[in-house]
Amino acid sequence: MRLLPLAVNSLAVLAVQAVVLDLGSDASAVATTLAATSFDYIVVGGGTAGLAVASRLGAGNTSSNVLVLEAGSDGQGDPRIDVPGFAGAALGTSFDWGFSSTAQENANGRSIYWPRGKVLGGSSAINFLVSTRPNTAEHDVWASLANSSAWSFNSLLPYYRASERGSAPGPNSQAQVPTWAAASHGTTGPIRTSFAPYMAPSFSGFFKALRARGKPVATDLHSGANAGVNYAPSTIDPSAHTRSYSVAYLALAPNVVVVLNAQVTNINWKAGTTGDAVAEGVTVVPTGGGDALTVVARREVILSAGAVQSPQLLELSGVGNPAILNPLGIATVVDLPGVGENLQDHPAIVDVYRLKPGFPSLDQLSNASFMDDALAQYANGQGILTEALFPLAFLRLGDFLNSTERAVVSTLGSAANNPQLDARQFSASTQLYNANVPVMELLSINVYFGDATAEPGQAYVSLAGCLQHSLSRGTIHITSSNPLAPPAIDPKYLQSPLDTYLLAQAGRYLRRTAQQANLAKFVASEKEPGPAVQSLDDWQAWVRSVVRTEYHPLGTCSMQPRQYGGVVGPDLKVHGTANVRVVDVSVVPIHVSSHLQTVACASRAHFLVRHPWRELEALTDDASVHAHRRDRGEGRGAHPGRPVSPVRTLRSLFSPLSRFGVPLHACDDPPLTHTLHLLAFALDAP
Repeated sequence: MRLLPLAVNSLAVLAVQAVVLDLGSDASAVATTLAATSFDYIVVGGGTAGLAVASRLGAGNTSSNVLVLEAGSDGQGDPRIDVPGFAGAALGTSFDWGFSSTAQENANGRSIYWPRGKVLGGSSAINFLVSTRPNTAEHDVWASLANSSAWSFNSLLPYYRASERGSAPGPNSQAQVPTWAAASHGTTGPIRTSFAPYMAPSFSGFFKALRARGKPVATDLHSGANAGVNYAPSTIDPSAHTRSYSVAYLALAPNVVVVLNAQVTNINWKAGTTGDAVAEGVTVVPTGGGDALTVVARREVILSAGAVQSPQLLELSGVGNPAILNPLGIATVVDLPGVGENLQDHPAIVDVYRLKPGFPSLDQLSNASFMDDALAQYANGQGILTEALFPLAFLRLGDFLNSTERAVVSTLGSAANNPQLDARQFSASTQLYNANVPVMELLSINVYFGDATAEPGQAYVSLAGCLQHSLSRGTIHITSSNPLAPPAIDPKYLQSPLDTYLLAQAGRYLRRTAQQANLAKFVASEKEPGPAVQSLDDWQAWVRSVVRTEYHPLGTCSMQPRQYGGVVGPDLKVHGTANVRVVDVSVVPIHVSSHLQTVACASRAHFLVRHPWRELEALTDDASVHAHRRDRGEGRGAHPGRPVSPVRTLRSLFSPLSRFGVPLHACDDPPLTHTLHLLAFALDAP
C-alpha cells in the first residue's frame, strides 16, 4: 500500500483498502486532521498483529472506523524486505528498533542484540519467512493457563487456516518434501505460504543426515504434530517470489487509516471514573521529532506493539507495578504487577561449517559476478535469491538425549533448581516436558550466521539449535518516564541450569549431524565452535559465550488470571481496564515450539472485540468472570452511538491509490471467510 498523496480538493471515496498517511512527511496536515477526528478503535502498532486485527475490525462492520499508529516507515518495494534471499538484510537498518538486552549475568555479562520491526508490517517484514505452528499440547497448556478452552489448538485452527493461502510443493521441491498435508493449510487467506524453487544442496544434506540418525518425519509442520523433521513452508508469494507479510491485510481494510512515523507515548484516561479505568485515546509524536497530539478513541485502544513495547506503553500509562512506576513519577492508574514480567524467549546457539568448493551459499553474494548472476536468475523466478529457511527439526528429549542425559534433565529441571518459576509456570513447564513435546529446534541456514567473522570468499552452512521451552524467566520494564527511551530488556538467559545443559547438548548433537555422511560430503571444516570444544564443560562454557535470541520473545502481558500475575484475560482485555486490549504475542503465557505466527490470533481478537457478550462463555471456564462482566454492563449497547465515519472525512482530504489493483468503490461487508483472520499469536518475530 503506497502512501496516499495529499489532495485537499479530491472527492470523498470509501475504498476497500486502507488509507496510509505519513506523519513524518505531512505532519501539519495529518496532525490537524487527526486532532479533529475521533475513531472507534485505535490500534497501536502497524505490525504483524496490528494490521491483521485492524483489517478485520474495519472489514467486519463498515460503520466502524479504525486508526493504526505505526512508529516506522513503509518498506514495501525495498529488496531488503521483499527478496527472500535477502532475509536478514533489514536487521540493523532504519526498519529495526535495534534493541539490546541488559548485561546477561549467565552469558558472560554480554548485552545481546534484539531486533524488532520498526516498519509497516512489523517483524513480519524483517523476519526469516518461516511458517510453522505449535504443538497441540502446547496450545492446550496455554488454554489451561488462560482459563479458557478458546485458546486450544482446535479452537484456533480455523483462524490459522483463514490467515493462510498455502501452496503445495512445486515440481522443483516435490522430490525433497516428504509429506505435505493439504488439510492443515488455508486456501483463501491473505498470507501466502509456499516452497521456494531453489534449495541449497546442504539443506538436503542436513535433512538426510537427520533422517539417517533416526529422526522421524513430521507429517506437516502446520498440523499440530510437529515432532520430527520436515521442510517448512515459507511466507513467500509463489508467483512474485517476494515476501508475503502482514501488509497484505491492507488490501482488505476498508474504514482503516494507517499513520506512519507516529510513535504513541501513552494512553490517555478518562478523568473522574470509578471502577475500571477507561481509555479515551492516546498521545502520539512524530517519530523524527515534533509536537505531540492526542487522538480520541470512542470505543477501545488496542495495543499491538509487541512483547517489548506493549508492556512499556502500559507502564508509561500508569498500568503496572507501583514499585516501578511511582519512583519514576508515574501515577498508578491500575495496580498490575504482572506487566513486563514472565518474559520468555527461544535462546539459541549456532555451529558453523565451511563448505567445500562448488557448493554455493548466500555468503557469495558479496562477489559482484555471483550477485549479478543471482539477480538475473531471480528476475526469472529462479536461483538462490528465491530461497528461505527450509529443513527444520523439532526434537523431543529422547530424540537427542540418552537415558543418562535425560536423568540429568530431571535433576536440573526440578523446582529446587528453578526458583524463578512460580507454581503455575513450573507446573505448566513440567506438563509440557511430560507430554513429550519438542524442546529443541534444529535448523540449517545457508550463510555464515555465527558469532565470529566469515572468511572472505568462502561459503558456509550454519546449524542452529534453539531451545523451545526455556525455564528462565525475564522482564521488560521502563527505567524512565521518557517515552522515547527504550525499556530495560532482561531475558535472564541461562538463568536455569537446564537451559545451559540442553543448548550444550544441542551443539554437540549438531556437530555429530555435520559428521554424518549425507551432510559431511558438503563440509570442508568446522568453523564454530572449533576443535577446542570437546567436553560437556567446554560446550557449556561455549554456550555462555555465544547464546543469542532466536527472535521469539513473548509473555510480557500474559494471558492469565490477575491473581496469578496475569495482565489480560482470555478476552485480551487488560485487567482493571474497561476498554484496553493487548493483541500481540506478549499475551501468550508460555512458550511454544514454533516460529511465531502472530496473525493467527488477530481474527480471534477481532471477534472478541465485536462480540464480547456473545463469545464470553466460550472464552472462560470461570463463572465468576461471567458475573463480573455482566455487573460491568458489558455487551451490546455498551458503546455510544457511532457518528458519520471519519474515514470518509479523511478520504476527502487524501486521494486514494490502488496499489493492489482493487477497484475503489463503496464497500459492502466482505464474505464471512474474509472476517475470520487471526489475532496475532506471534508469533511476530524475525
